[in-house]
Amino acid sequence: MSPFTGSAARTSAWRHLRVVLDDGVATVTLARPDKLNALTFGAYADLRDLLAELSRERAVRALVLAGEGRGFCSGGDVDEIIGATLAMDTAELLDFNRMTGQVVRAVRECPFPVVAAVHGVAAGA
Repeated sequence: MSPFTGSAARTSAWRHLRVVLDDGVATVTLARPDKLNALTFGAYADLRDLLAELSRERAVRALVLAGEGRGFCSGGDVDEIIGATLAMDTAELLDFNRMTGQVVRAVRECPFPVVAAVHGVAAGA
């Protein structure tokens, strides 16, 4: 761990993801196979937070993003995100858009290569 990071340890369990670190490669698996790994508000937040943690770990030299089951990711969960965003006021919608933007930015700014292990369904913006 870098001497310039805080004392918080890496999160050991994630609600929406499985994480394995093996020989410098972090494999992050979207873990909602029953929904083709559709992203929820919580999944976006977990990805944002996990990418921030992994980016601070010197032991991580590469990231593989995978999906559990028969598809990689079917995009945003229609039941949990799409309907909810239609009911949001402007401030809430802006917060959600900022969070998803933070996920994209975190992937782009990772200090190591990021590889998507895409199989089956792969959808979304």
